[in-house]
Amino acid sequence: SIEAVKSARVHLVMSKRQLFSRDKQRATASVILKLKGASSLSNGQIAAIQYLVAAAVPALDPTKVSIVDSRGKLLAKGTKVDSAAARSNTLVERKAKFENRMAEQLTDLLERSVGIGNAKVTVQADLDFDRISTTEETFDPDGQVARSTKSIEESSNAEEAEGSEPVTVQTNIPDGLDDGDATGNTSRNVESRAEEVTNFEISKKIINHVREIGLVRRLSVAVLIDGELVENESGDVVYRERSQKEMEELGRLVFSAAGIVENRGDRLEIINMRFVEDEVEEDEPLSLLFGLDNNEIIRIAEVIVLLILAVLVILLVIRPLVTRAFEALPAAAAAAEQKLLEEAAAMSPALTGPETTPETDTEYEELIDIDRVEGRVKASSVKKVGEIVEKHPEEALSIVRNWMYQEA
Repeated sequence: SIEAVKSARVHLVMSKRQLFSRDKQRATASVILKLKGASSLSNGQIAAIQYLVAAAVPALDPTKVSIVDSRGKLLAKGTKVDSAAARSNTLVERKAKFENRMAEQLTDLLERSVGIGNAKVTVQADLDFDRISTTEETFDPDGQVARSTKSIEESSNAEEAEGSEPVTVQTNIPDGLDDGDATGNTSRNVESRAEEVTNFEISKKIINHVREIGLVRRLSVAVLIDGELVENESGDVVYRERSQKEMEELGRLVFSAAGIVENRGDRLEIINMRFVEDEVEEDEPLSLLFGLDNNEIIRIAEVIVLLILAVLVILLVIRPLVTRAFEALPAAAAAAEQKLLEEAAAMSPALTGPETTPETDTEYEELIDIDRVEGRVKASSVKKVGEIVEKHPEEALSIVRNWMYQEA
């Protein structure tokens, strides 16, 4: 079970199959949790409870499980959460986790100096959840290398003749009558071109910088330190505030441990104040019968069942065996006594005299008394009786038991 949960109650609504119905009703569940004292559940624990209930019920979606605590606080709505809301919840949970982890570390550090329970730390962090990706490309002109070279050379030579006579109809008539010599100028045009192209490889550097979410923009830390309880001269316990020097040392310690940066606007406040202990009322156990809770009733029922079983064993098993044993004991003792007396009479006729009759034997068996016999029985007879007892110890023991039983 989860440590913060004292008890839980689950209500289920199962889906029913209906004929000629297109709409399918899905199963739903509601959970009521009773927490211990001032405990609380994290979002991860709430989600774990939803998935645990959904896994135990067929065709139950974890988003259809609503959770409420005994104080009436809604822990899970039981509706499907969209991706934007889920991302927002994740970011808030990440921020709270960061603040709680830092507060626990600072509290543990301070409690080693001021004592357990004498320091309270609260952290408020402003985190940057923007993810930025930057690509940087840099060229180095001094690191160029010729990769390829291309050379082009071109040359041209052209001549053109120009006549001195004017252009007339006669000059254009073939087989003209003009036999005069034609004189003119000649022009020459010479051109040449050379071209060389060289391709260079220039070294470059590309840097991809990705800044993940969770960068701390601003940090605020508040520390509350309790004073000391000391004895005064009269022996009374009084409250004493901590010295200014001690508070300054604790402030420097927290400043360094929290990573406070003044340039970005971080703040640190450390104050010495007396703590007030609030008494947490414990929940009274639920009384079911005569002020007893469920566990006590179960234990009492177990004891009663064991007592009933013990009485039945005594009445049905032990008592019949004891009764039969006591019934058989007098008969066995009497038979052993009779046998012992017969042997004694056969071995020692002097015990009863030469004129012993059956009547005197019977009287002897009934009136065995060591006080009466002691004065008249001879030493040899006592010796013989001792021998008989040594030879038949079981019969002698039965006789003694019979005497004890008759006296009782």
